[in-house]
Amino acid sequence: VKLFMDDALATRNVMMGFLVVGSLLQSACTSKPDSKQPPEQVMHFPFSLALSVDGETLAVSSGASDSGYDVGRLVTMTTTSIKNALEGTAKKEPIDWDLVVKTNVHIPQDSGEVSFTKSFMSFASRETSQLIAIPTASAVSCHGPDKPATDCPGAMSLVLNDYDPYALQSIQETATHETLLVSHLSAPIIDMVNIDKAMAIMKVTKTFNVFDWLKIKLPHRTF
Repeated sequence: VKLFMDDALATRNVMMGFLVVGSLLQSACTSKPDSKQPPEQVMHFPFSLALSVDGETLAVSSGASDSGYDVGRLVTMTTTSIKNALEGTAKKEPIDWDLVVKTNVHIPQDSGEVSFTKSFMSFASRETSQLIAIPTASAVSCHGPDKPATDCPGAMSLVLNDYDPYALQSIQETATHETLLVSHLSAPIIDMVNIDKAMAIMKVTKTFNVFDWLKIKLPHRTF
């Protein structure tokens, strides 16, 4: 898990998040069911943890790398609810799922890392190459354990140009647009994606080969 934080409070909130996830897993651990849909309170193979830019929302995604389920799960929690659950007078062990989980939706079972910007929570499916961006307002209020993340209000999706997208990074954001870079695990490809906030549209504006770019920037190096 790669987390980029710039103050001690954010680090503390994430550490509390790890404790909460561990506690939720303790209460939700089950044997492998016949159903391909994960139970509402099961985080099967949690693998990505991300903190919102304002430090108020923690997102945790899970997958199904052993094909135990057809879909993964994405949940969000507010750092305030985490703090209250861990330090409040009503705290208990294991922590009550309903006290901390605000958003609970399905995601593709092979999704990559979750990424927050000021305006969106985003991730991509490694198998279908689908990029999904959910407005941050929906990221903390989209509760539907049996529905996909693409059903969240304002959610957008886009099929990228190559297989196996994984990591996302915002490089520019204005009041009307946002630019994301998406890297791929199986190819030295980076997609540049523009999000038009007003039109609620995403599109790939450029795709480039990382090695070609490095050869231009570092002509005296061998790649």
